[in-house]
Amino acid sequence: MQPDPSLPAPPVPDLLQDRLQQVAAREAALGLTTGFLTALLARIDETMLPRVVTLEVEGHRLARVELARRALVALDWHGHHWPSASATTARAAAPELAALLRALARSLPEGTPLSWHSTPATIRPSATQCTAALLKAALAPPRGPGLQPLLDRLRPIAIASARQTSTGPQHQDPASPWSAVLEATLAQAHPGTHKDTTLGSTPPSRACLRLLPLTADHMLALISAPDQQEALILSPDVARRLELDWQSLPL
Repeated sequence: MQPDPSLPAPPVPDLLQDRLQQVAAREAALGLTTGFLTALLARIDETMLPRVVTLEVEGHRLARVELARRALVALDWHGHHWPSASATTARAAAPELAALLRALARSLPEGTPLSWHSTPATIRPSATQCTAALLKAALAPPRGPGLQPLLDRLRPIAIASARQTSTGPQHQDPASPWSAVLEATLAQAHPGTHKDTTLGSTPPSRACLRLLPLTADHMLALISAPDQQEALILSPDVARRLELDWQSLPL
């Protein structure tokens, strides 16, 4: 199959890295990768010596957290105390803590800066204390059917597509004039880590979507997950439908 000379020339692959970097910089500038739960997980993971951390909003104490040995030992928030007396192990206590933290995150006033105050303390280790990794796993939603049903719907209506395999990119149409763009995109991609960029508002998932405009009639879609990566060239209409469908995708 020969490339259609009527199609616009694909963008130079080197430009893709610049566009991906611009998107990442814009996300960082907007603070989309931070948030209450992200900040809390980071504090847990970096705290070895026992400390009491108080979360304040406009000078009013909202919650009190006890940290030690890179784990969350206790939480007090508006009369709610964790761990409960019924929990005996960290794995059993983690879902209860995750539910309490989700409720706390939802209660935070939007756009109001949070203050963290940390002081040394004497804290006894507990059998129920949760590490950041265990808490992050508890916050993650149950896995749905994955990306495959979505990709099966997209490939037939994509202008071009390629997926990463153990032996390299596998193209839907190797002779497509977009092959170099797709290969360059997959080479620069990283496995997805979350479905949404704000951990504080949406529990972490295992896939991410990026849409980049290439021309007036062509959008580049990059779908990444730890176990699969796919790049597709889509029409603007298909890209918009994909963006809407992604918000409700049960990953």
